[in-house]
Amino acid sequence: MDPRRQHLIRLVISTMGLTVLVMAFAKLGAGRQLETPTKVVQPPAPATNAVPTSHEPSAVSATPVISEAARRDAELRSLLVGYWTHVENGQQWIENRADGTSRMLLQLDFVASLLYGHESSMQLSWEVKDGTLTHTVLSGTPQKNVDAIVRDYGKVRKYTILETTPDRMLLEAQNEKKERELWTRTPPPKEWQ
Repeated sequence: MDPRRQHLIRLVISTMGLTVLVMAFAKLGAGRQLETPTKVVQPPAPATNAVPTSHEPSAVSATPVISEAARRDAELRSLLVGYWTHVENGQQWIENRADGTSRMLLQLDFVASLLYGHESSMQLSWEVKDGTLTHTVLSGTPQKNVDAIVRDYGKVRKYTILETTPDRMLLEAQNEKKERELWTRTPPPKEWQ
């Protein structure tokens, strides 16, 4: 067989295999944390709402097409699964699970504990869409501490994902203050072991 033809066949098969893997990964979500080399994942660029003109051909494909934004969101989700810690007014831990649930443990310093209590535990949901991480408080204990936190910070917190690697994530709150939070990968706190 002609070597150029063999090369072309290998290229087509490799491309099809890669497409199937990307589609399977997106469909399954981040079912498990994969070891990846350290790299920074940038959030997706804002989507454009281009409308095809009447002279553009309309292609109907049997294979679903994954948008670049959806692929980036899936990659970000897979990197965010696991245990993370953030040190500010004490220490905060969060576990983002692949199923979209999350839990948070807050152990606050003296000043913050005057407002919110020394320790709080919360159950959350989380998602990544268009490069934005959203955490929603579902429940927590002690109730009075969680109520005070929700009163001052809201039940839903949205963050622009500025940078993500397997070991750290840099988030910017989508509020008027635009606070930045650096979270680092960590083992779970002793309370969760």
